[in-house]
Amino acid sequence: MKRLSLALIALGVLAMSGLAQPVTDAGTLLRKTLDAAAHLRYTGIRTVTLRAGVDRQVHTELIEKQGDKTRVEFPKDSPYHGQVIVESDQERRHFFPAKNEIRVLPPRREKGFARLERMASGPGARRRLHVSDGGMLAGLHTELVTLTDPMGNPLQKLWIEPRSGVLLKRELYDRTGVLQGGFEFTQINLNPRIDGRDFRLAIKGVKVLSLRDDLRALALRLKLPEISLASDAPYQLDAVRMQDLGGQQVLVQQYSNDERRFSFFLLRGAIDPSRLQKQAGNLRSLIWQKDGVSCVLLGDLDDTEMQDVSRRLGR
Repeated sequence: MKRLSLALIALGVLAMSGLAQPVTDAGTLLRKTLDAAAHLRYTGIRTVTLRAGVDRQVHTELIEKQGDKTRVEFPKDSPYHGQVIVESDQERRHFFPAKNEIRVLPPRREKGFARLERMASGPGARRRLHVSDGGMLAGLHTELVTLTDPMGNPLQKLWIEPRSGVLLKRELYDRTGVLQGGFEFTQINLNPRIDGRDFRLAIKGVKVLSLRDDLRALALRLKLPEISLASDAPYQLDAVRMQDLGGQQVLVQQYSNDERRFSFFLLRGAIDPSRLQKQAGNLRSLIWQKDGVSCVLLGDLDDTEMQDVSRRLGR
């Protein structure tokens, strides 16, 4: 009996030694998560929440990941069932069966998460990042990293499994502390069998459209010149849309890189600078005219970057 008790104690010690020890340094934990993303393999189910006005939209995603490649499908009871998203570090392909088309978009890189890592490494970062026990999620122990403003109000919360570095839950808040969106894994398998062919999305007979196609179609519809940054510019085209601005139809392009983001507006006729400044808030703006068309830059660019971008756009 004594030998059995000693054996049980030994097993207990071994089990305890195998548990992940708390990671108290936010920068180390975030860097581990970023580094792990390049080689993590898993399948899982996660719930995604997005705030739209005063309502919150919730849907379930079926995730398959191998390094920088990800495949997303949706369960049978989902309004998105049949859609498939395949993403790599180069592009994001989204299949819409109802339209029989594939939309080719930029990858949704975790720019905000990369900024967190830089904040964790920079001066004074640890005054705003805190690590605590995150409890159990999807059967795994987590460490909770909380990013706060100088007054201690939460801006982001990230639940990370410290041994693998996998991000199991994320919440984003606005300045008033209201939850704006996030996701949470309810199931995850960190050692799945994956077929590399799952990350191909090339369907015969399906129309393939890019953001440049959208830009060309909207410019033609609004009878505007197709002015945009070249594909080799140091900024990525993230979105193209038409917007009503004070009764004027405006072609809007959104660009970004790891550091900056800005919008470029095209419209016929003049634009009221005072109205633009009210909308701009703390953002910088630049307006010029070309052949009866108003061109407007709006974003968090400094003066040098603003001038460089405007020159690239033909100013």
